[in-house]
Amino acid sequence: MTTVTLTLNRINNVEAQKQQLMDICKSKHLFHSGVPANIQNAIAKDVNIYYYDTNLSMRVAHQQDQGAIGAGNCLTSNFNYAMNKLVPVYDDVTFVHAMINATTTKKPINHFYSVVKKWYSKDFFCELMFDHSNGYHKQIPYLLYTAHNTVKEIKTLKLQKTTMVEKYEGWMLPKCVRERCLDALKPRLHKTPFCDKLVKEGVIFRSINNSQVTGQSKRCYDNVLTGPSDATIYLGVIVESFGVIPHAWLVQEGKVLEMTPNHEGRQLYFGVPVDREEYVKRKTENTRQHDMFDVYVLDL
Repeated sequence: MTTVTLTLNRINNVEAQKQQLMDICKSKHLFHSGVPANIQNAIAKDVNIYYYDTNLSMRVAHQQDQGAIGAGNCLTSNFNYAMNKLVPVYDDVTFVHAMINATTTKKPINHFYSVVKKWYSKDFFCELMFDHSNGYHKQIPYLLYTAHNTVKEIKTLKLQKTTMVEKYEGWMLPKCVRERCLDALKPRLHKTPFCDKLVKEGVIFRSINNSQVTGQSKRCYDNVLTGPSDATIYLGVIVESFGVIPHAWLVQEGKVLEMTPNHEGRQLYFGVPVDREEYVKRKTENTRQHDMFDVYVLDL
């Protein structure tokens, strides 16, 4: 059976599938005997499957039948759903990257989804699995999902309100991280040589900074001149969930050397190297005290 046929059958029978899953949750086969019936019924009520975009689901199914690897928007869609719908509601949300059916005769699937811990009483909780991608939404007990699929978790990420998956190595393809950085930076770009260089040659850096830095707060453009003279000055932005922060930092032996306080913890940088002599010259000529990022971006 092709993926297109399977998807079409699921679309046409989605309510029956949902009822079947709810019945399993109410039965004695999934949970141990110590789980009260009212808890099982509450868990069953949380089961939900539906198609929010059938055209997208059919298009992805066709791509998969054609042998397209990585078809669909599984990571981005699931991560955005988790941050917008799950993190504000649940205290314990885990983003999961897993291989599904990796050790069976079925075709293995590289997949992303979320798992939340929901308490139904002071004594009982259930882990719920949420998959919201490629036009399809599914939320079922994780125990039920792992009972019907061979799941090999590759990596997990605890989500908080400010989590950015782009800040973590190995989750997104480098080109996708770069695209996200450019999208965040787009409102600040102009038709200038420096902006052209940012778009074409912008470099991504990930760094976990400590709080012990020697520079002054909010003086990053001055602080980079107080560090090692053999370090390279980079000008660009720190990328955050709310947008970008214009910034200057140093890079030495391929690693970020942060000189400015209040940028501790896990950070994502995007920028380009600037010539030190030119930087000093332009900074000296900047008598009106414009932000140095603007000096370069606007070619002042």
